Amino acid sequence: MEEREELTELELNSIAYHDGRLAGERAGRLAGERAGRVAGQRTGEQLGRLAERAELLLTVLQLRGLSLDAEREGQIRSCDDLDRLARWVERAKRATELADVFSD
Repeated sequence: MEEREELTELELNSIAYHDGRLAGERAGRLAGERAGRVAGQRTGEQLGRLAERAELLLTVLQLRGLSLDAEREGQIRSCDDLDRLARWVERAKRATELADVFSD
């Protein structure tokens, strides 16, 4: 690690010091905002895929005439595993009863 020397009072009170500090804070804030936007976008996309897959499963079950209780529907809507939802959708396409779909 680089050894740092203490700044003198004159340096601490200089315009160059304050301008540099403000520029550094601004750059850090912008980098943080960018990273936050990227993370937020990824999270939003993931949540969108989950909701879309859950709606697909609910539609397939409805078309197959398989009725759900509120608890099972809540389980589907709150599932945060895309692979599990995909398995359920594939099973629902051929299912004759709910047990055929949710046999994880």
